[in-house]
Amino acid sequence: MGAFNLALTVVLVAAAWTLDRTVVRVALVALLVYAVPHTVFHAGHLEGFPPGDALGQTVGTVLHLVLTATLFALTWQLPAHPAPSAVTTGRSRRRS
Repeated sequence: MGAFNLALTVVLVAAAWTLDRTVVRVALVALLVYAVPHTVFHAGHLEGFPPGDALGQTVGTVLHLVLTATLFALTWQLPAHPAPSAVTTGRSRRRS
């Protein structure tokens, strides 16, 4: 599971770095594909937890879903293709 989390982090960082709408959407959908069953699993396995811990765990995983879905909704405001930057064009931003 650790390797999967690391790989998903790489995809999310790439999306944040490029801000390409398609890359960001794919990364957020991948996060949702992971987070939905994760939330369902934890919501269904609360036995043995004190009430405060069960509530905190459930609220935390649901907030994770809400934040991810909200970010996905905000991707409609991103340009379809971001303007080329020095990173993508290979040009330096510093003037000589």
